[in-house]
Amino acid sequence: MANQKQKEKKKKQREKIAHQRVLKRREQLRKERKLQSQQEAVWELEYEAKHGKRMPIVNDPLVAAMQEDTRRKKAQAQLERNLKILEALEAEMLQEQANRAEVNKSLEAEGHLSIKEKMDALHKMALEKQGLAKPLQEAQEQYLAEHQEEEIVVDSTENE
Repeated sequence: MANQKQKEKKKKQREKIAHQRVLKRREQLRKERKLQSQQEAVWELEYEAKHGKRMPIVNDPLVAAMQEDTRRKKAQAQLERNLKILEALEAEMLQEQANRAEVNKSLEAEGHLSIKEKMDALHKMALEKQGLAKPLQEAQEQYLAEHQEEEIVVDSTENE
């Protein structure tokens, strides 16, 4: 009798181990399927981002013609919109070029010939428009006065 109980106990132990192996395999298969479905979802999103949403296959020629007509109208509207934007940008660019040429001529008429002189003049004009020209001029005068005093002190020490 004890021998029979031992056999049954070993049999149940083997069944338990086998059941554990089956559970591990099933879990591994579930993980693989879940990973594969996630990859497919990512690929689908990438495809939609690149190529747009997939359209169903239409066997009815009337529906297909209507869809093609809708696509053409949408593309035409987008092209017209882009053309208007480009024309506006071109007009703005031409206006900027004309303004630059006008500013350049006025600066040359004032006697500013080098690029540095022109940039300094433009900077000065910008400061005047902002109301900062007078404080800047005062600060420059103060700076020059301090440096002239230093030069006088340095010159007098050199003479001795």
